[in-house]
Amino acid sequence: MDWLIFAFLGTVFFSGAGVLDKLLLCNCTNDSKAYIVCQALVQQIFVIPVLLLAGVEFTYPESLIAMLFGCLQIFPAFFYMKALQTEEASKVSAMEYVYPVFVFIGSIFLFGEMLSLKCCAGGLLLILGTLLLSYKKDGCLFNRTNGSCPKILAGVIALSPAIKPFFSYWVLTAIYYLSLKYLLTSIDEWDVYTWSSLGTMVVVIPLMGKQSIREEVKSFFGRGSFAVGH
Repeated sequence: MDWLIFAFLGTVFFSGAGVLDKLLLCNCTNDSKAYIVCQALVQQIFVIPVLLLAGVEFTYPESLIAMLFGCLQIFPAFFYMKALQTEEASKVSAMEYVYPVFVFIGSIFLFGEMLSLKCCAGGLLLILGTLLLSYKKDGCLFNRTNGSCPKILAGVIALSPAIKPFFSYWVLTAIYYLSLKYLLTSIDEWDVYTWSSLGTMVVVIPLMGKQSIREEVKSFFGRGSFAVGH
């Protein structure tokens, strides 16, 4: 049952991180891409103690695959930040955890894993919970022809605008975790973390070529330990 404790702690930390992300996006930066660049740069700080204490080995081709999926890890972050900018942090933090449904599907086809009825029921509950969280009651459905709001269309049920970016997030995150499952059978978790962290820098460096992003990053770090510490 140790895995359940670690899974619970991971959920707690991820949820707290979602609230902090919302806070920083609203108060410390205007560009979500610049914020992701800042995250990737700060992430490299944690690579240093890993290199000093645990060390790192280059294993072909697993280390290169870890770098590749480290690059891909940046793209779900873009969609997550977009969802966070359009929806409440509490809803975003809860809707984030639908990606296991896609992990279930991928594990069946890639690893031949068989899911129990209990796991299938859990996946259905995740989907149902997401629909309930994203439920919104729109005042009316706008008529594009004459700009009116017919009474017959009043009270139309609509889903959260965060659903669209989240769908891409769920699929890409599932691909990332399925790749981790493969990598961790060949190399240890510290090697995966180190090489994938370096992979994120491969994507971040070209983004720094844009002047507006460079200025946002400089402004973010210029705020001192409050922003960087969060």
